[in-house]
Amino acid sequence: MPDKIDQATTSLREFIKTRDVEAIEKAVDSLEEFDIWSLKPDQRLEARRRLLLNWSRVLRDIDSVKEPGFDPEADPPIARAAPPGSPSLVDQRKKVAHHRTQVLVIELEERAVESAHRVVERLYTKSAADQKEMEAAFKEGGLSEARRAQVLAPPKKAPVVAPPPEPDED
Repeated sequence: MPDKIDQATTSLREFIKTRDVEAIEKAVDSLEEFDIWSLKPDQRLEARRRLLLNWSRVLRDIDSVKEPGFDPEADPPIARAAPPGSPSLVDQRKKVAHHRTQVLVIELEERAVESAHRVVERLYTKSAADQKEMEAAFKEGGLSEARRAQVLAPPKKAPVVAPPPEPDED
């Protein structure tokens, strides 16, 4: 079975060459499929470093294509009927494609942040050696300070809403 981390690395190299967001999606899929517990114990330390490094690279690459302030809830541009070859139709199609790409990027971002956080939470301790390794992976992966904080922060939990009280039966 091919190494899922190596597959992710290959996909991220493909993204750098092509700027095709689907390559990031392949990397995310591969990293999510990786099972560190299937490895021999003596292989796990190196694997966790490579795993965190690649999650860092995924987030860096997402940041390189994510449009700041993009609202995925906004209505996507709609290609209107226009004569074939018309510049307005071509522009509309580009806008639709851009919108789809940005929606995909946001989905991948959510998955990547959550998965990277799980790696940190489950595979690293508060020891100086572990913290040094994490920082080195973040630095080598080109992860920004804001992203580092996001990966290290506990996930935000949805607020618990109490059910409405039962009506009195008088």
